[in-house]
Amino acid sequence: DIEVGMNALELMKRGPDGEKAVQHLERAIHQGPFSIVEEFGNPDLSRGYFELSYNPIKTETGEVLGIAIYSQDITERKNAEEELRRTMVLQQAIMDAADVSIISAGIEGTIVTFNKAAERMLGYTAEEVIGRATPAIFHDFEEVVQQAKKLTNELGAPVEPGFNAFVAKARLGYADENEWTYIRKDSSRFPVLLSVTALHDSDNNLTGFLGIGVDITERKQAEQLLLKIQDDLLEAQRIAKVGSFEVEAASQYGVWTKQAALIYGCDENTSMAEVDFRKFI
Repeated sequence: DIEVGMNALELMKRGPDGEKAVQHLERAIHQGPFSIVEEFGNPDLSRGYFELSYNPIKTETGEVLGIAIYSQDITERKNAEEELRRTMVLQQAIMDAADVSIISAGIEGTIVTFNKAAERMLGYTAEEVIGRATPAIFHDFEEVVQQAKKLTNELGAPVEPGFNAFVAKARLGYADENEWTYIRKDSSRFPVLLSVTALHDSDNNLTGFLGIGVDITERKQAEQLLLKIQDDLLEAQRIAKVGSFEVEAASQYGVWTKQAALIYGCDENTSMAEVDFRKFI
């Protein structure tokens, strides 16, 4: 039983954590005030958390008269922190599993997150760029200048060739998707399709920006190969004096090669309906 006037130190010693309690008291006496978090409850059931503050009570001369111990139930806060931690771990796992670069930055441009795919694509580690750099380090500055000029004309307001050239439209709430050249740490280059969106908190305040980049190297190579095949075909038709055309059945709109237009005596924009093919049979 606890009664008024009992020696608090002797009472603490009786508890299951008596030795630890005495150590805390001695620490407060010799080192000054401090706070700790203690966990209570059955590990198999719900757990509770209390923040204990130890504050020595002293005279004007510094003599310790006693220890004031304040206790605050912080279970709800700890549970919220744990839930946030689990959410962040899951979010990071999803980001790292993605095969696209996912980079977020604060309002002023400093990189906040940098996923594994971004590390693989660009050759930087997250530790090298988070809190230390902006996305400008892996962009071609000439492209940034051109994009700034384009946005200045499009938005009717000056856009400086810097971080704002990446986020000016997203900052205004518009979708923003552009092709850029990314520059790796080793100075090699590759094309990406970059989508930028604005990030907001629960009160809709702007907190930063998220950029998702897709490596389009293979797509660009395929496009270049297709253009070469088309050029080779046109050259072969010119040499062989043959042509080709494509026609849309419903509208009869046709696309003629130059050689085909010469053969049928029309121009490259002539509708199929205007050509009497019976003359050539």
